[in-house]
Amino acid sequence: MKNSFNQSQPIPPGLSSCSFDTDSSKKYRYLFNRYLFERVDQGLIYLDANSVVISANHTAEQLLGVPRNILIGRKLLDCSPAVINEDGVHLANHQHPVMITLQSGKPLKDVVLGLFNAEKHKYIWLTISLFPEIRDGEYKTHRILMTLKDVTSQKMAEVRFSMASIIVNNINEGIFVTDKEGRIISINDAFTRLTGFTYQDVFGKSDSILITDINRNKSVKLNANIDNVVNWQGEIWRHHKFDGGFPSWTTINVVRDANGQITNYIHVFMDITCLNKTNNYLSFLAYHDPLTKLPNRLLVTDRVTHALQNSKREGSKIAVLFLDLDGFKNINDIYGHDAGDLLLKEVAKRITNLVRREDTVSRYGGDEFIVVMEKIPDIKNPATLAQKLIDSFKKAININGNKLSISTSIGISLYPSDGSDTGTLIKNADTAMYLAKHKGRNNFKYYNASLNTEKVDQVLSENA
Repeated sequence: MKNSFNQSQPIPPGLSSCSFDTDSSKKYRYLFNRYLFERVDQGLIYLDANSVVISANHTAEQLLGVPRNILIGRKLLDCSPAVINEDGVHLANHQHPVMITLQSGKPLKDVVLGLFNAEKHKYIWLTISLFPEIRDGEYKTHRILMTLKDVTSQKMAEVRFSMASIIVNNINEGIFVTDKEGRIISINDAFTRLTGFTYQDVFGKSDSILITDINRNKSVKLNANIDNVVNWQGEIWRHHKFDGGFPSWTTINVVRDANGQITNYIHVFMDITCLNKTNNYLSFLAYHDPLTKLPNRLLVTDRVTHALQNSKREGSKIAVLFLDLDGFKNINDIYGHDAGDLLLKEVAKRITNLVRREDTVSRYGGDEFIVVMEKIPDIKNPATLAQKLIDSFKKAININGNKLSISTSIGISLYPSDGSDTGTLIKNADTAMYLAKHKGRNNFKYYNASLNTEKVDQVLSENA
């Protein structure tokens, strides 16, 4: 009877060197993957000395929200770039626990990090431990075993407990009490500080005066079966006496007498303007490159997928241009990474200035950029743009008083001729880019070799 074990799943390190006969080896490999590696309740990832994923179990795949066929063979930080610490601060690559372990050769245990799950499109909290493997006679890390445990529920519980402690001990949240009819009968000092309304302004009035028109149609309505209501929580836009409105996180608790009859409602709220700004910023970082503010690898992949859906429905064409800067490493080595960053920002600006409004420009990683052109009227349009991009770098870039020269090699893939899915189009554009580099750099090539003579010559002739 066939089992469900996928023989294509990479063998975790440590098994390949075992000396078993063929049948025993297959049996041992199957048992290890299925019952230990695959079924453990923690995420397990093996990394090599370059932080490239060698193997990952199903739990790790779910926690990261990235399929294993994308994880394996790539650097972990490229597959999961959006990482924050417990303060909500985005971690730079050199601050990532993996990089710290690789450099120090020492294990790290129970590091709490927030990681953006690409599948769920939200952050989850994990405790991460890393165990380096150093071979006999060697002094640097050979491999790393990384474990991941989901602690999101515990983290959220800590947040709720912390909020309750602030309310009890500091009374920084606005509090007002109403009678069973919803008329305000009491407030605290924080209420006035947050809303601008005094006790004389609101006493005896309905709590609806504190709700703005933004959510008046969905104003707080407790369960129709009022006897079963305990509390309500949610976001409400509240009036400020002088400054319009602000978003608040509100908890409404029911107070009952000895007979179980409702006597009062206690409203506790806090201004979450800054929190919303932080969440919006973290969401931005999850989908954008912090340096250039361009869409990152994750977002451009989504854009290509969306463009393909539209093109398949409308019968239109798509072009993917893959740009790689020529000689960028030399600039970093000679002038430093700060100059390299400024150069990348100027490159991003020049590319953005040349594309159409409906096109997407992405910093794909390092010195690689991608341009996605939707609904192209003719297959020579990408070549025209490619030549404009190449010409735009003929003018030197002034960085800190130094005139730096840079060029680019560009590969072009087309839908539907060069692929019908996102991964294939990007991969083929990348392949064409390497062909352009092989042909001397500072030029562009189509993935379809038959277009490289006809269309390229035509565009060059028109530009001349």
